[in-house]
Amino acid sequence: MTNRPAESDRADGRLLVCGVGPGLNVRGIVRVWQKVRDHLPPFVEVRYVPTFTQYTGYGQSDRGSRVVQAGVYCRAFLMIMWRAVTSPRTVFHIHLSQEGSTLRKGAIAVMLRLLRRRYLIHSHAADDKLFHGWVPQWLRRLLLWGLRGARRFIVLTERWG
Repeated sequence: MTNRPAESDRADGRLLVCGVGPGLNVRGIVRVWQKVRDHLPPFVEVRYVPTFTQYTGYGQSDRGSRVVQAGVYCRAFLMIMWRAVTSPRTVFHIHLSQEGSTLRKGAIAVMLRLLRRRYLIHSHAADDKLFHGWVPQWLRRLLLWGLRGARRFIVLTERWG
């Protein structure tokens, strides 16, 4: 009996997982990703695509440039779309928190759902404030539709259960 995956993009039988979340230099969620990555079986190959590399919100002591971070996100979105189109069996592991994170990862989830790709959502949100107050209702519904398309939804709190 083997614990190899039934299907793979790789000729050598390896499964490709594409992690999506904050840059590996950002505190918080990234520690969970590192723990996951460090405990994967050897047949799993991991790629990681950061959707931002520095916080830009108010109250951050080392606030990054919103223009630069918008560029980081656009690059990530295109890289994920390219991988989804050229490597259809890749599994996407999307980490999200709340507010800006839900906007960024929700848009990626919508794209992946439209492309009918496999993805899971790993929510690190501690409360139910998913969206900024200014996000219109139609956009909230669209982003939630994308999030609901995940094959699995991992949560770290009972409020999501």
